[in-house]
Amino acid sequence: MNDHFADIFTETACPSQDKLLAYVKGELSASERHEVEMHLQDCELCSEAVEGLSAISRKDQIPGWLRQAKWNVLHSLRRKNRRKKKRTTTSTSPSWR
Repeated sequence: MNDHFADIFTETACPSQDKLLAYVKGELSASERHEVEMHLQDCELCSEAVEGLSAISRKDQIPGWLRQAKWNVLHSLRRKNRRKKKRTTTSTSPSWR
């Protein structure tokens, strides 16, 4: 995988997606739950993620959906990056007419 896109979902101070899912499922210890709740007070993105995760009835399927969504985003970014490189290469190539 291109290193440029490798960590687009991991370089934050936010809880991991696994920890947010465990929070929604009620699987965290009291101290971990408190830590996540403190973060949710200040992070609109994570708060909305937890709200969305809470609304899903089949929580066992969420990890697969998240993997698929991440793959789709990375695939789209790679495709755009290749097109951009191709345009740049084509536009800078000398014309031999």
